[in-house]
Amino acid sequence: MLAGYAREFMIRILRRKQRTSGHYLGLGLVFVALALLLVTLVTSGSFAVRLCCRLFGEGRFLSSFLDGLLAAGTLLGGFCASVIVFLIGRR
Repeated sequence: MLAGYAREFMIRILRRKQRTSGHYLGLGLVFVALALLLVTLVTSGSFAVRLCCRLFGEGRFLSSFLDGLLAAGTLLGGFCASVIVFLIGRR
């Protein structure tokens, strides 16, 4: 009798775990996407600050142009990666 109750209790716990494990994985991936977007914004912001310092302070046009390309590439790549991770986590 007690073994039957314990068995039913374990079956309910396993069913509940199976239903919610996908939800927690998706929620974790959404948080990863947000963290990736934040890191991307910080990195591209630092490239933009370096661009302004080199362009206006030292007058190096070519290196500041390359910093601008790095900032734009980082922003675009990080945004695309975070959107992909967010869409995967949403399912």
